[in-house]
Formats: sequence, structure tokens, C-alpha cells
Amino acid sequence: MVVEDVRGRYGSDGEFAPYLNDGRDGYDTIEWAARQPWSDGNVGTFGLSYPGAVQWLAALERPPHLRAMVPAMTFASPRQFFYFGGAFDLSWLEWTWNNMTPDARGEKEPPRAPDRREARAEFERVFPEWHRRVPLNSLDEFRPVAPWFFEWLAHPPKTRGGTGPSCAGATTGSTRGGAQLLVVVRRGVWARRRDA
Repeated sequence: MVVEDVRGRYGSDGEFAPYLNDGRDGYDTIEWAARQPWSDGNVGTFGLSYPGAVQWLAALERPPHLRAMVPAMTFASPRQFFYFGGAFDLSWLEWTWNNMTPDARGEKEPPRAPDRREARAEFERVFPEWHRRVPLNSLDEFRPVAPWFFEWLAHPPKTRGGTGPSCAGATTGSTRGGAQLLVVVRRGVWARRRDA
């Protein structure tokens, strides 16, 4: 089993730019794992949420040794992730501030990154003012720690030149590069035997 932090997060070097490098980096990791002496060359991936999206992005790079993936609780299109009905989802303000920028804020504003409890408390203090501020690209507090956030705002998924994450071609039942992606969904409750 290989566990990896994406570029610029936790134990990994580099600068964090959500979803931007994850496909190519995922390709490299999959191919690295396939070459290891303890590997039979068949690689599968698993992950929820952000690690689920990273799998879609890696799959689009077509790593030859990727045999299976289990992305869960994640997106296949930013049209229903960052945006809903064409409007930016404001819950990304909280998620970005509390979960994606604390380590960057620690680097830019030493002596240390705020822990999650401190990040949440800070967000609760500033959110009422941020929520009223329009346009969203006027949230200058995000600029030094989340410059990619403004790319998401400037280039919605449907616009030409959009730079937001996209897993186009990696949706239910589609093919790309000869790979068939199968999505299985279980609905309802498990059936009970009536004669038991």
C-alpha cells in the first residue's frame, strides 16, 4: 500500500494548487508503484473526497498500469461541484479557509499554521462580513494563501479557457483511451428474505 500527500500538502514538497498537478503527479505515482520490486505491476487506487477526485484526474492521464480505482464521495464534473446552476457554491469559502489554506497561512503568517479549531473559530468571526462582500473576487484575504481560488471564480467550468478542475470524459459509462468506466450504485435498503 502506498499513501501519498498531494504536492504542497503535509509531507509533500512543492506548492499546493488544488487539482492542477494531481493528474500528472498521480500518473507518476501509479507508474512508480508498478515498478517497485514488491509490486506485480497492477495498481489500484482508493480514496474519498479530494483523494477521489485525484483518482479521476490520474485516470485521464492514462497510466498503463492502472487496473482499478474506487473514487467515492467526489466529483466527475466541476459543474456540480464548485458551481450549481451556474452560481459559485459559497460553501467553498468555508471549506477553502478551514481545510485547504491553514498550512499556507502558517507559511505566509508565521510562527505556525492555525489548527482546525483555530481556523474554524477565525472563519466564524469573519464569515458574516465575507458573505456580504461582492463580488467574491474582492476577498483579498484569500489572495496570498489561495491564488487558485480566484482562477476558479474567473473561469467557471463552462467558459472557454476555464482552469478549474475537470474530469470531462470520466463520467458514468464513458470511455477514454480504451478504458471503460463502470459506476455501480446501490439504492434503497438491502433486501430481506421473506421466508426467514
